[in-house]
Amino acid sequence: MSVFYSWLVAGLVMCALEFVVPGFIIIFFGAGAVLTAFATLLFPEMGANAQALLFLALSIVSLVIFRRHAIGHGAKKNADAAVDYDDDFIGREVVAVEALEPGKPGKVELNGVQWNAVASEALAPGDRAKVRGRNGLVLEIAR
Repeated sequence: MSVFYSWLVAGLVMCALEFVVPGFIIIFFGAGAVLTAFATLLFPEMGANAQALLFLALSIVSLVIFRRHAIGHGAKKNADAAVDYDDDFIGREVVAVEALEPGKPGKVELNGVQWNAVASEALAPGDRAKVRGRNGLVLEIAR
């Protein structure tokens, strides 16, 4: 296999890995490998060390230049959606797993999962209440 195809296959494999591995970085090294492949066509006498340095330089340059732009563009797009995840919890019914006293954390169950909760009034194990709010991973509940 020629050097061109070696770099091209390596670059395409790295680009494909981006869909499997999180982080949005590997694609830039894939782009560096693909660009290096085309550079070997233009300069067939280029040695292995020069190819490796070119690959590294092209990968880092593409990473520095395009990653911030690509992430910023995606973040802006997602920010426009503005989903409020608290809506999934508010109004849902929970069951006290242990006794809860006002202002003191305790355990409740919601959909088979135990959550930390703070109640506005005393609850005995088995009492039912509704979620009124959420503070991180702590549910705020009341009857």
